[in-house]
Amino acid sequence: MRLCTERLVIDRLKHTDWKGLQKTLADFEHSAYRIYDAASPIDDGGVKVLAWYYELRCCYFAIRYRNQMIGFITVTGWRTKEIGYALAKAYQHQGLAYEAVRAVMDYYTKERKTKVFVAEAGLKNRPSVRLLERLGFTLVREQETSLRLDQNGKPIRFIKGRFIKVSSDG
Repeated sequence: MRLCTERLVIDRLKHTDWKGLQKTLADFEHSAYRIYDAASPIDDGGVKVLAWYYELRCCYFAIRYRNQMIGFITVTGWRTKEIGYALAKAYQHQGLAYEAVRAVMDYYTKERKTKVFVAEAGLKNRPSVRLLERLGFTLVREQETSLRLDQNGKPIRFIKGRFIKVSSDG
C-alpha cells in the first residue's frame, strides 16, 4: 500500500526507516503520555531490531512528510481493523495525524471493504482522544489498566478507552 495525501506519503515501514522510528519513539518516551503505552527501545540497536520486526509484520506504515519519516500507523485485525498511531513531537498539532489516519481508514474502507475500526487511548491523553472523536470514533468502553511500572516497581494505573467507528461506506 502506498497512499498520497495533500502533504503526506504513507507506505510500508521498512527497516531502513529506523532513524525516523527512533525519533518518534524517543519523543513518545519523553512525553507525558508515555504511561499509556508499553515501553519501547530508543537506543540504536533496539530500534534497528524493532524496525526489522515492524517491516516483517506488514502492518506498520510510515508517515512521510517532505521525504522524511515523521511517525507511523499500525493496522491489525482481519475484518475489524485496530488502528494505532504515533507522530514525532515536531509534527503534532498540525492536522498531520488526522490526515494520515483518515487516508488509511479511507483506503481500508474502499479497497478492503472494512466496516469497523477500533482504537484505544488513555482517556487523559486528550490530544489522542480528540483525534479519534474528530475521525468519527465513539467511546464504547473504559477500563483500568497498567502497561508500565513506576520507579518503585509498582504498576502505573490509568483508564484507557476503547473507541469504535462503523463505516457506512464499507
